[in-house]
Amino acid sequence: MRAVSLFDGSLASWDREHILGIAKPEILTDHALLQLSQIRPLDSEIPAVPEFFGYCFLSDGQRTASVPLLDEMEVREYIDIQRACQHRVVICDQADCWVMEFAEGKSVSSPGEGMDAWQREQEASGDMELKL
Repeated sequence: MRAVSLFDGSLASWDREHILGIAKPEILTDHALLQLSQIRPLDSEIPAVPEFFGYCFLSDGQRTASVPLLDEMEVREYIDIQRACQHRVVICDQADCWVMEFAEGKSVSSPGEGMDAWQREQEASGDMELKL
């Protein structure tokens, strides 16, 4: 099993029997949340020309460095990773214009008709399907 260290962000391989469980988000320190915010979808390289950027905010308003995301699939995976743990997650496009926002794990708002339709689908089905 592959894992990411919340201490230094390094990748590691572990046998399943060496993993005790999954830490609940509420027990993570700010340092661990900052490390977690930089985790990109596994098996993807940092894109030379990202279509989107992901930002995470701690409860005190501190913003993390942007995470470059290649396409809608990487946005979906990034949101899946981050929204349960981070206080706030914001996705921006190449021009750094806000595309969508999640606060405390829920979608709070998103511009445009396509994003509204996506939000309704998400609420109805519980699935993450991004349609930009």
